[in-house]
Amino acid sequence: MALHSPLEKTLINHVECLTKEVEHEVQTCIKELDSAGENSKGHSAFKELKNDGQIGKPKVELKTLLAHLKYVFLEDNDSKPVIISSLLKKTKEDQLVQMLKRDKAIIG
Repeated sequence: MALHSPLEKTLINHVECLTKEVEHEVQTCIKELDSAGENSKGHSAFKELKNDGQIGKPKVELKTLLAHLKYVFLEDNDSKPVIISSLLKKTKEDQLVQMLKRDKAIIG
C-alpha cells in the first residue's frame, strides 16, 4: 500500500492504538478516499483563469458621512479615500491633504 498524503500516513501510523471498530471505520474511510480519487482522475477540481493583462481595481463604495465629515482622495481617479473634517478652512484642508499625500506610505 503506497501512502500518498500526510493524512493517510498519520491514519495508518496510528491505527495500532485504535479499537477494532474504529480501525475498521478508518480503513473504510481510506478506501472511500482512494476510490474518490480514482473516479475523478483526469478531471481537475480547479478552473484555470486566463489573465489578459488587465487587472481592474475594485470600485470603492463610499458611505454617506455625517455633515461635519467629508471625503478627500489621495490619488487621482477617486482612489485612496480619506475622511476629514468638513469644517476646515480651504487653506488648512489643502495643507492636511498635501501632508497625507506625502506620507501616505506611512499611513498604509
